Amino acid sequence: MLTYVCILAPWSSGSSALAGFLHHCGAHTCPPHLLSNDERTPNTFENLAYRNKLHEFIKINFPNRETCEFNPSADCSIFENFFSEWIQNQSEIATNLNKTHIVLKHALQTFALNSLTKFIEPKFIVLERSIEEIERTRIRRSWSAEHGKVGATSIYFETENYLNTTRTPYI
Repeated sequence: MLTYVCILAPWSSGSSALAGFLHHCGAHTCPPHLLSNDERTPNTFENLAYRNKLHEFIKINFPNRETCEFNPSADCSIFENFFSEWIQNQSEIATNLNKTHIVLKHALQTFALNSLTKFIEPKFIVLERSIEEIERTRIRRSWSAEHGKVGATSIYFETENYLNTTRTPYI
């Protein structure tokens, strides 16, 4: 039986390092992965199709310079149809490779947890890194604002809200 692991963390928090560690320990991280322009983190361990569908499903808005909003589409069916097929396919691949764990990693998945948990019962790992360090990494990488402190603040808030509301255990 497969165990599903969702890493809940904003960009620049160390989530690629954790996903890479789990990958090298034998977990299925669902390649092909998005590659990064950061020489310190060349592989994000984010599946390309999953990442792209999350970006279609969740719109990013900036009401002002200090705030970032992540707004999932009111119609979850397109994302859920994709995810149900995609996770089934990834589960078959993992089983055929004799893997016991599938790792899902992307900052936006925090906003899709109600959809994900319709199809899988994941174990959650929450990574916490200081907002200041996240922002320094964003600046070093020359990435856009949602990849730094304004995005991290919203992602941490949503993660905490989901876990507290659902009383879901996490590491």
